[in-house]
Amino acid sequence: MNFYRKNNLKIVIFLLVKFGVLIILFSLFKWVYLRKITPDYVHKRGKTILFTSETIEWRRIFDLDRNEYILGDQFFNTTLNSLSKRKIYSIFGTYRFSYHLKDFFVFYAKRNAQKFTFLPLEFFMDFASFFTFLQEESLKIETQQSVRLKFYSYIFAESCENLLKIIDPDIILVEEEYGFFEKPLIVTGKNMNIPTVALQHGHTVSSLWRDFCSNPKNHYYIPDITCVYGDADKEFLLTNGIYTPDQLVVTGSPRYDIIYHAANIYSRDKFCKKYGVSVKSRIILWPTQTHGRTEEEKKTHLDIVFGACDLIPDITLIIKQHPGERKKDYQLITSYQKKHQCRSIIIPKDSDTFEAIFASDLVITFHSTTGREAVAFQKPLVVLDPDDQAGYIRDGVGFGIFSIPQAVDSISSLLEDDSILAANRDKYIQRNFYAIDGRSTERVVKVIEKVLSEKGKTI
Repeated sequence: MNFYRKNNLKIVIFLLVKFGVLIILFSLFKWVYLRKITPDYVHKRGKTILFTSETIEWRRIFDLDRNEYILGDQFFNTTLNSLSKRKIYSIFGTYRFSYHLKDFFVFYAKRNAQKFTFLPLEFFMDFASFFTFLQEESLKIETQQSVRLKFYSYIFAESCENLLKIIDPDIILVEEEYGFFEKPLIVTGKNMNIPTVALQHGHTVSSLWRDFCSNPKNHYYIPDITCVYGDADKEFLLTNGIYTPDQLVVTGSPRYDIIYHAANIYSRDKFCKKYGVSVKSRIILWPTQTHGRTEEEKKTHLDIVFGACDLIPDITLIIKQHPGERKKDYQLITSYQKKHQCRSIIIPKDSDTFEAIFASDLVITFHSTTGREAVAFQKPLVVLDPDDQAGYIRDGVGFGIFSIPQAVDSISSLLEDDSILAANRDKYIQRNFYAIDGRSTERVVKVIEKVLSEKGKTI
């Protein structure tokens, strides 16, 4: 009994400290800023779009309109720019920073004069409910993790309702619709007759997608329309999920429009100069993907990649970690760098992945969407996933490498001649990207404008 009392006390102290700071910030923010965000103020600004954004998606990206790098949302940047030009005046963003509080202030300060207003979802919490939750719910739960999950589910749902009552947007745009606050936002929006449009977040083969789209109970969370990458994703969701054909529109992804312009933006020579790589070196890019991997799997992948690169002459291994990877993952990689003789460089997490793919001679993946992107850039691909969940091997655009000798043979062969994989790329691109034509943003904007024009009708 004493154990549970002590543990519950720690949970309460954890929440009080973490959200005590939030309450103070909320009070200051509301006094200085939110006092002007009223329904009358919002509706005077014209049509309103509410879009979700998370710190992990804010990266250094190339803005085609401004012809320069900015810190922006990699999924929505081009779409929001296009919508702004089409006289949609006010764009409000919910910004989850419960896990990334310091990142929020960094991004807010460096938002590059974006034409929208940041509205962190937690600023719409009812703090009386917060203390009620502490009193009535937290003492029933034994672990910090379980109380955190229940807390966010409870508070986010209420915050979404408060937010939507004030903003009353004409449309809600989301990506990662299975996310923590996206789900209550979609449900609340539906209850308030606010249409929702989603941009496909990533591979539909991921476990998150499978769990989300195959459970009939999740039909409440399905957006009115989801813009998917290509026919392959649409077919997958219709076959394995609870989507209906009218809920899926093939548009391609706006974030991939830049691939069409890549030759005019990127330079291999500049990339090599930036990271101190010889222009004569053959560059192997490995965007790591440790989330969901066990420590044993991580080490197996490191053994294969570093072991193979030790045996292949004149190569440079460029490692780009996933933005969600932790410090211990970085330390594990650096420990391998010290043990192996091959030249390897870890580039920043927020660096431009497309630039790195453009400059590379070959790309290594597990089942990340960077594999798709490598194919779109016409790069040879090798795959560490023995289950081939992303289908790269099955579709003939990647070779599997599951041992050091196999990796050496495949990589060495592909660096000399990748014609076997190249023969399958055009068909793969057509099914998985719609087209690399620089017009996916245009197609998504047409979907959004159609929904806006039909607001109030059945979608």
